[in-house]
Amino acid sequence: MMESKYYRMVIDLLKASAGGSVEIDRVNEVRRCLASAITEAHILGRDASELEALRNDIEGL
Repeated sequence: MMESKYYRMVIDLLKASAGGSVEIDRVNEVRRCLASAITEAHILGRDASELEALRNDIEGL
């Protein structure tokens, strides 16, 4: 499952955020990766709802 890579990225960000040590560059990198994966899913006609949910999970960071 390709999404597992993205789940790990989001979990790591949320852990860092809870510890108070989240880096904005890392947040932006994960956002770019998720945006790219969402775009790819749309182009290929795949469901992107899980990826969009992950993107929403980090929206406030």
